Amino acid sequence: MGKIEKGFYKNKDNKIYTILKLLFSIIISITIILDSALIFNGDINSKLEQTHFNNIDLSGVLKGIVTFVIIYVGMTVIERFSDKIEKNIYVENRKDSKRINMIFFISVFCILILFWLPYLISYFPGGVFADTIAAINQATGEVEITNHNPIVYTLIIKAFFKVGEMFGDKFIGLKILTVVQEIIMALTLTYVVYKMYKEKITMKYISLVILYFGLFELIPLYAVSLWKDVPFSLALLIYILYIWDIVKENGKNLNNYRSVFYYCLISLLVMFFRNNGKYIIALMTIFIIIQYRKNIFREAKKFIVFSMTTVLFTFIIQGPIYNKFSLNGPFNENLGILDQQLCYVVYTNGNLDEKQKEFINKIVPLESIKQHYTPLNIDNIKWGNTSFSEKFIEENKSEYFKIWFQVLLKNPKKYIIAYLYNTVGYWDINKAIFYGYTQEEMWPGLEEKDVGYTQYDFIKEYTGKSIRSILKPNVAISSAIFFFITIALFNLTVYRKKYKLLIIFAPALLTYLSILVAVPLAFTLRYIYILVLTIPLYIILPVTGEYIEGNDSNCERS
Repeated sequence: MGKIEKGFYKNKDNKIYTILKLLFSIIISITIILDSALIFNGDINSKLEQTHFNNIDLSGVLKGIVTFVIIYVGMTVIERFSDKIEKNIYVENRKDSKRINMIFFISVFCILILFWLPYLISYFPGGVFADTIAAINQATGEVEITNHNPIVYTLIIKAFFKVGEMFGDKFIGLKILTVVQEIIMALTLTYVVYKMYKEKITMKYISLVILYFGLFELIPLYAVSLWKDVPFSLALLIYILYIWDIVKENGKNLNNYRSVFYYCLISLLVMFFRNNGKYIIALMTIFIIIQYRKNIFREAKKFIVFSMTTVLFTFIIQGPIYNKFSLNGPFNENLGILDQQLCYVVYTNGNLDEKQKEFINKIVPLESIKQHYTPLNIDNIKWGNTSFSEKFIEENKSEYFKIWFQVLLKNPKKYIIAYLYNTVGYWDINKAIFYGYTQEEMWPGLEEKDVGYTQYDFIKEYTGKSIRSILKPNVAISSAIFFFITIALFNLTVYRKKYKLLIIFAPALLTYLSILVAVPLAFTLRYIYILVLTIPLYIILPVTGEYIEGNDSNCERS
């Protein structure tokens, strides 16, 4: 472990960090100013009359200034304590044997299962979302299969239906799937804790992490939520842990076929569990090649060959091959924000010429936009009896982008406002609702498919009292909070000049950024759930005494 030179963290000359800290403080203060001007009635389907920006007043500006000072001073205080935190977050000596490690792993796993048990038996067999019902319809053959909901997830449901049929009812398979998902999630989070244990993180911090994973309601509630975001987030978390291993080994573990195979396998899971996964892995693979280029081009060329082949293979499968068999969902599913911007311009009588009006009218009648537009949810335009034509967009892609750009040039302010509306849940720390937040209950319609598939509250059944009100969150936490915590820890890592560690933050941040590009709804925590799972890991990265930029030798912590 290495000894850090005295004064290494006297970062008065760290101009990069100073700029990042200023930007971070300014951005949060701006979001507070915007929040003070935003009127929101709490309904994702509210009209513009109920959800809109008022003019920014003096009190909002003062709130922003105070926020800037608090964030800047708070970050400065944390900097001063980071050295002390590092000295107390590790133990120098810890017994290490296969037997002790196994006992520790099994113990943590059992603790998590025990903590989560009340959720499982209160909501058995778990919650089912609308997207999951769509996947179920595809798995049962009621509708044609498409990749709008990842095909791999649909095939998993179909496989568990086969298991259920062995017990006389395919829907028993869904109940088994919930239990299996909870076990896999417990194993994955146990592995996170185990990795910290092996890194000689103090048991005090490890105990806090176990409590976070065991008791923080967003963890067990997702364990019993049947939607695609859970397996995607778990696969991405395992991928992030492997990136951590790559950093610890300074890329040397990319030299052997076993490690490369493991990387490609995890990458495939991430890329096929959710449609934005392939972009995340493609960029991450490029980042890895750039960061460890000397080692890779000298000794690990096999990594380039196999990792890039895996990425290319995925793009071919999910692109031309899916298109050939009509497996990809509508192209317009990627245009939620762009559609909303066009609709906002129409709704607010923005600057449009006749050609632009005519084109938009062929996508959706202008009068329907006036009737159905909601600033936080594009679904009311697409499915609100508006004659929305996905086919027209599909047949006129290039013209769509041309018109969109022309309207942008004429209405830049309106585009910005429409974007802020459609992403408010991801930048405003004070705005959050329960839509897409957790899914512990069943979406209407599933019981119609199987009258025996009902949700049981076993605690209420056997005691006469339910604890659901205790288990279910009373206040929704904004997605922006998890993002800003992650960015703060990223900045602290920069402050301590642990530049090599920054790549470990990249997969989660890329997930967040990919959502900001194409999110269809203003509030959906499940899209960026990885940020909830990675906080315990990201907390320790800035204060780790290892993997220091420019120091590849083995050295000991002071």
